[in-house]
Amino acid sequence: MPKRGVPRTPRKVTNARKPGAASLRRARWNSCLILLNGELGDPKTVRRLANAGAPLLCADGGARHAAALGLEPNLVLGDMD
Repeated sequence: MPKRGVPRTPRKVTNARKPGAASLRRARWNSCLILLNGELGDPKTVRRLANAGAPLLCADGGARHAAALGLEPNLVLGDMD
């Protein structure tokens, strides 16, 4: 029997990047920035959108674009080839 005040089931642990940040599962966004492989448009526009607080999602080569711009993605998807 668990001690008083100790939950019987473990609490869900999130992997938030910054204190107070929502996990990707629980986040509610109005918009997000998605970087894909291919030609990147205007870097100033990408930085402005990323700095506006929209989550940054990258698919494969989009992560290279983010790294080149000094941005840290919230999520990277792909086969990483």
